[in-house]
Amino acid sequence: MRFISLGHATGVVEVAGTRVLVDPWLTRRLDRMWERSPAIQDSLWDVIEQGIDAIVLTHHHCDHLHYPTLRLLRSRLGEEWAKRVPVYYPAPASSRFTGSGMGHLPIPLTLRLCGYAGWQPVQVGTTVEFPDLTVRTFPSRVSFPEMSLCFQSSDGVIMWCADAMLHPATWEQVTSSSAPPVGLALVPAHSYTPGNILTERKLIVSYEAARRRSETYFDRYASTMDAELLIPFACGWWVNT
Repeated sequence: MRFISLGHATGVVEVAGTRVLVDPWLTRRLDRMWERSPAIQDSLWDVIEQGIDAIVLTHHHCDHLHYPTLRLLRSRLGEEWAKRVPVYYPAPASSRFTGSGMGHLPIPLTLRLCGYAGWQPVQVGTTVEFPDLTVRTFPSRVSFPEMSLCFQSSDGVIMWCADAMLHPATWEQVTSSSAPPVGLALVPAHSYTPGNILTERKLIVSYEAARRRSETYFDRYASTMDAELLIPFACGWWVNT
């Protein structure tokens, strides 16, 4: 099993020739914001163009369901690839409406508009099977469809927590005496920005309160995961070569 980070919450898991891309965001632009980071390098696109057998979207927010990247992937890998590649996402297919621009459109509609046809809604708590690889899904403690992932093969286990808030079902899995040891845990390091500050332009809680909340969420994961390697993830950084 091999994990290839492509920055922020994006990466590829590869097992015995099967390659799964998770939460692709591969441009400098996100929604209405421009990143101050370097451009995506061709060497990172080389990873993608070796082939992608499936895409997994953990939830609908625009840094995980990124419309320009979906279109760019279709352009670089081909329209026929986009029509046949399975795209897994948490059911139900739509999230609560929000005026924030954070992916309030139903996911299948988004995929169709971006040229994809292989929609695969997943009942969170079930598994997705690939050759030599099982992906188990776990719920998040939020009010919209969101999931974290456990990639398991004969080579090891990767816990991919994405943005998910630690759920009792996840805690039970990773702390069970019968659970296989986790080799790599990708744990969300949530933003210190107070909620709604970028959308409604008002401060609901202080930056200090937001910082304490983010650190609490991270510490819960870090104290739960008995992994060989734990990496803060989904925190805005990019990979450069």
